Amino acid sequence: MREERSERIELVVTVLLGIATATAAWCVYEGQLWGSKQLRDLAYANKLQSESLRATDVVTRQTVIDVTTFAYVLAAEARGDHRLSRYLTEVARPQFRPALEAWLAKRSTSTSQTTTPFDDPSYRAAMQKPSHELGVRADAALESAFIANENSDLFVMRTVMLALCLFFLGIAGQLRARAARRLAVAFGTLVLVLTLLSLTRLQRAGRPHPPGDQSLAPGEAHGAPQVP
Repeated sequence: MREERSERIELVVTVLLGIATATAAWCVYEGQLWGSKQLRDLAYANKLQSESLRATDVVTRQTVIDVTTFAYVLAAEARGDHRLSRYLTEVARPQFRPALEAWLAKRSTSTSQTTTPFDDPSYRAAMQKPSHELGVRADAALESAFIANENSDLFVMRTVMLALCLFFLGIAGQLRARAARRLAVAFGTLVLVLTLLSLTRLQRAGRPHPPGDQSLAPGEAHGAPQVP
């Protein structure tokens, strides 16, 4: 009778060890996936930030061109050379032309105008839009990388808990005292059950994609990191 009970305990321990080992391997795999996603998102954020800087540089050069055009128009208006002013307006950059035309229209009806075409909200929004959008996307990618790092840490912590479970279940068969063996099995089982329950609350990482597959762009929306 005692031998049968001992065999049952050994069978249960063997099953629990198998479950704990498989779960630990899966946790390591998920942690690696989240780590890889973090690196991809960081690289994507760096790329977007570089593009944002280039867009800002382009906007700066375009602004210099617009300021120069406006200076020539202002000089022509001051001399009363409206023909030259109209010509400069017609050859101005398409993005700047509406603001310049609106400014000239106001100038023709008001002699005390203190604004410039650069105060036009639509012009300012059009100039700031490219770099702003890239900056927003870069921030989103950085946030996604932070979430990936948090989730990777959570899976690493579960792996440590499963290692603790494996230790107690593993030494259970080496203990001669029945009470100590039962205590080791009970504690290992408790840790395993709690770990399995906590794993149901964690977000799964996306499966890896082949190079060049853009079906899941880095930095896309992800849920908030789960609490341990």
